[in-house]
Amino acid sequence: MFIWIEIKKYLLAYKRVLFWLASAGLTSALLIAGVRAALARENFFEPFSVGVVDNGGSPEIRYVFDYFDEVIALEYLEKPEAEAKLAEGTIPAYVELPESFARDIITGRNSPFTLYGNRDYPLRLSLSKLLAKSGVAFLSSAQAGIYATLDYAAAHGLPGETIDARVLLPINVAFVKKLLAHEEFFDSRTVQATGTSDPGAYYGWTFAAFMFMAGLLSFLPTLRGYGKAVYARYRLAGQSFFKIQFIRLAGLFAVEALIAAPVFTVAAAWLNASPALALAKGLSLALCVSAFGLAAAALFRGKAAACGVFIFLIALTMLFFSGGTVPLAFLPRETHVLRYLTVPYWAAGETFSACGALSGFAVIFFGVACVFEFFSVRFSRAV
Repeated sequence: MFIWIEIKKYLLAYKRVLFWLASAGLTSALLIAGVRAALARENFFEPFSVGVVDNGGSPEIRYVFDYFDEVIALEYLEKPEAEAKLAEGTIPAYVELPESFARDIITGRNSPFTLYGNRDYPLRLSLSKLLAKSGVAFLSSAQAGIYATLDYAAAHGLPGETIDARVLLPINVAFVKKLLAHEEFFDSRTVQATGTSDPGAYYGWTFAAFMFMAGLLSFLPTLRGYGKAVYARYRLAGQSFFKIQFIRLAGLFAVEALIAAPVFTVAAAWLNASPALALAKGLSLALCVSAFGLAAAALFRGKAAACGVFIFLIALTMLFFSGGTVPLAFLPRETHVLRYLTVPYWAAGETFSACGALSGFAVIFFGVACVFEFFSVRFSRAV
């Protein structure tokens, strides 16, 4: 009876719930379209080109910069053409190499090159700088052994002409041959930004968890707890304080589960995932979100606006640190451990242990809700 009363309170807000479901569905459709577009081009950023102006026409330069051809496209241009493309915004940057660039690297001088960039494309410009420096660092480090060999030969009295003919030229020829067959020295693989999880499924599950947490905003007027008078009447009916909190949780959980169960089951069929696991995750998420809603309402008792802002910010923060907005690969390594403290990360889990983690979150949130609700009622002046 008491649980049914709680359920009816949330069902009366059906208009807000329908609006939430419609907006969630539209946003999810846009997200799926975006993820599919990113997966189709096998990249999470828009491909772009960088110009290379090699005044010396050195073939070694192409060997070095071609290492990065899978990350960005390279265009070997004349300087006027590079300047025109940079001004048009066709390329975010171009590198101008001096005439003696390759020769200076071989002899150990390492003459500086010039990078011209378009500040209207800060992310692409930063990536261009990083890759250009990496290319030169690679060539310089690869030549370190040659420098040491030449110094050793000169220190032991070998003439400069002999060093050039018998040491410098043969070693550089061998070096260029190895550059042409660089695949023999390392294995190149494409690593998913979401680890072993399918990207589409991962972003879908994490965003679904975010939408369920944010969906609590549609229940804000109903989430607030009872006053002293209501608790007094419940006590007269033989209901303890903690039993009332369980009834409140059960009522909200029933409504959330009514939405989560079909959504997660349909999503499992669409993603070719385990229906049993998806249903278990949906129910666990519904329990977790329900407890979180009660905790937020208890923390901001009587302040619906502050409670709504708190719910949305916590949901958005959890989505961010779970890797649901920016892939974990692009976040600082120090922040990766925070994903274990987020609901969306566990909602995307591929084992039943994720359901246990969500249930653990529910226990913690419900405990917080009980404590703050108790002290709010106990020391509240309003009846």
